[in-house]
Parts: sequence; structure tokens; C-alpha cells
Amino acid sequence: MKLRDALKFMFIVACIATVFQTVFISIFAWFWDTNSIVNAHNLYQLPLIGVLSTLPTLIFVRSKTGQIEWIVRQILHFILTASIVFTALIRFGWIYAQTQNALKVFLVFLFVYVTASVIGAIRGRKLADKLNERINASHDS
Repeated sequence: MKLRDALKFMFIVACIATVFQTVFISIFAWFWDTNSIVNAHNLYQLPLIGVLSTLPTLIFVRSKTGQIEWIVRQILHFILTASIVFTALIRFGWIYAQTQNALKVFLVFLFVYVTASVIGAIRGRKLADKLNERINASHDS
């Protein structure tokens, strides 16, 4: 992945993560815990967490990778993203000493992470299909 593509991807994922975080925190607060509704003065935290959580994407900026290196990069990406997000959540006071609260937040994080990964994979597959169609069309002519 080139740096330009990584920065574009980071912007898109930051926007998607911010939207999903807002929606799921609102749903969670509405159904389960009415004390965890985010106040208006804390709304800068969601986009900030969304942007910070995309920084580990820079791990993938390299021209060629092998299968084992790709797996290691995926694991490092998950660990770095989780550590950045949970450090921010602890710093902002969204996670307290309660284990139950941390588990719920981790499940929301995991859902957002998996959703962003699936969207990235779908985008990559669509791009690969377009490139294959162009290559096949040029070989046919």
C-alpha cells in the first residue's frame, strides 16, 4: 500500500469509525446504561479516537509483503489499535474500574474493528476486480 492510499483509507476509516462509535454508544446508552450518554462537551472525543485509531494503518505502507509478514502486521495492527483506543478511553474516563463496563466497551470496539476491516476488504476486492477486468480487456484486444 502506498502512503497516499493509506492516508485516504485512514480518512475513510476514521469517518466510518466515528459514525459507528456514535451510533453504538447511543444505542448502548439508550438500552442499557443511561449514565453513559456522552455529554455535548465531550463530543470531540469520538472523532479524536476515530483519527487516533487509524494511525496503525501506517504499518501497511510497504511495497511487497509475504504471507507471514502480512499476518504479523495484522496482529500488530490489532494490538496497536486496541491499545490506542483503550488508552484514550481510559484517559477520557469512559472505562472505569468496573470489569463489566470494560467488557462492553471492548465488544463495541471489536464490532467497529471487524466492521472497518470488512469494509476495507470489500473495497480491496472491488478494486482487484476492476483491475482484473482492465487487464483481461487489454489482453483480449
